[in-house]
Amino acid sequence: GADAALPAGAPALVARARAALGGPADVVFDCVAREQSMAQATDLVAKGGHIVVVGVGAAGTTPIRLDLIQDRELRVEGTLMYTGEDYSTAMSLIASGTVDTDEIVTATYALEDAARAFAASTDPQHVKVLVTVDGP
Repeated sequence: GADAALPAGAPALVARARAALGGPADVVFDCVAREQSMAQATDLVAKGGHIVVVGVGAAGTTPIRLDLIQDRELRVEGTLMYTGEDYSTAMSLIASGTVDTDEIVTATYALEDAARAFAASTDPQHVKVLVTVDGP
């Protein structure tokens, strides 16, 4: 149901996203939690909007524009955990074919290649890297 998909490094990302949405977003999910993605989220969300930080930020600080958070009355909320209902919904969406995992999973490694999988997961070309476990 997405209106558009844009890579994070797309030129004029915020303008292109606003054009695809027909204006600013009411809610932005930041699944990366880096300075650039938080700046994009802040620029993209509407006055009084909501930024949900899903990504796990690096240790230390991630600068954000507090002046814009205050002036534009934005809400920034962190989230970390998923509920059993979230997993059930996700599995149902995958099982029904609504979500095509072939478009999301960009690499799969056997358990014995887990170190290679973790290294691959840092490559921005990958969306989701899986480690499979065969047998009981």
